[in-house]
Amino acid sequence: MADGESFDLPIDILVDILVRLPTSARRRFRLVCKRWRDAIDERTAERQVRTKILAFKSNRLSSRALVFDDDEEGRLRHEWIYSSASSLSDKVDMVGTCNGLICLHDSGQGEHTGITVANPITGEALVLPPIPRFQDLNRRLGIYGFGYHPTTGQYKVVHVPSRISWRPDTVHVLTLDGSSSAWREVVSTFKHVGYYSHYGGGGVCVDGSAYWFDSFGDRIMALDLKDERLTSFPGPPGVRCMDMGMVVHDATWKLTSVNARLGVVFSSYKSAATRVDVWVLDGDAVEQPRWSRMYTLVVDRNVMNRSIVMTPHLTHGECILSMSWDGKRLYRCKVDDCSDVDDGVTKQLLLSEGTELIMSEKTDSIRTFAYAETREPLPRVWESRRQRRRKKSGKFQSIGFNRIK
Repeated sequence: MADGESFDLPIDILVDILVRLPTSARRRFRLVCKRWRDAIDERTAERQVRTKILAFKSNRLSSRALVFDDDEEGRLRHEWIYSSASSLSDKVDMVGTCNGLICLHDSGQGEHTGITVANPITGEALVLPPIPRFQDLNRRLGIYGFGYHPTTGQYKVVHVPSRISWRPDTVHVLTLDGSSSAWREVVSTFKHVGYYSHYGGGGVCVDGSAYWFDSFGDRIMALDLKDERLTSFPGPPGVRCMDMGMVVHDATWKLTSVNARLGVVFSSYKSAATRVDVWVLDGDAVEQPRWSRMYTLVVDRNVMNRSIVMTPHLTHGECILSMSWDGKRLYRCKVDDCSDVDDGVTKQLLLSEGTELIMSEKTDSIRTFAYAETREPLPRVWESRRQRRRKKSGKFQSIGFNRIK
């Protein structure tokens, strides 16, 4: 071959090589060039699998994960039951989903408070050690996040402290790469890095970063999952500050994922109609964060008994997810089916009935996630001898799992 000439494998040979690689490696190779990205997206099976809606219902006796087919009927495809390893009085919460893996938090007290990463399709589960205990209640104060960085191919679990924690300036990170099972400290130079739980909804992990509202709710903290650098930037217009002791009863604002982009839903309940502004982050969050309002959703509560704020997965494809006020029904409504009630100032959409996905018992907590089935093995975490002894003695217990469907 002459100097300066390039050599391209025939596409069939390239695909034959790529399909023999682990799924996690193929995700990284998508970044090599457009030709490789197109080959993986169009010629490998897992890229052709569309994400499904996973609704997680957190209850004290048992928590349920319901997965729905991405078809017109929205039929129930999977149902999984999770129970706390410590006692029936504690509950299991969903931290997040990523590439078909799910991350769960057991809220039990003492040594049982911990994180489990699992693949419900294969039944594999990986119990992670709890974060370092600065005092007994510290691990229960704050939120967790579960994310993946496409460049490094690494999964990471993040713990963000509450602002009333003993160390509200310290974020903990654990990497699932087999090299260590130790939680690393990321000490912030920002004053209000700690999460304030008044707003609810938790944080989100989107496109290689973890995000959450700071202690006062008017700024957003970002942790890059590649270099673990903390940054802060302002939220969208309309997000009010809690610093003056103001308790907001007629509005909420929560982080969400809008078509795989960071979003904020700002809900106002002042009138008979619930108004929800959906904002999406444009541009670089660090260098030049810009917010654009995608649309405003309107629900007449006298006509439709509906709540629209679903987190962290508000939109699914071209659909908006909403829930009935009694917590019994989950709906999927196409944006194109919404009525346009443009008031001349901003585009408003009147939510239609949509497809009903869930009818079940009342629950006090339901969250929605994007989920894609996979048979990818779990990443491994190196365990010290002390950790192996503690796990063998029952100090680290796996969350109970029961596959219903």
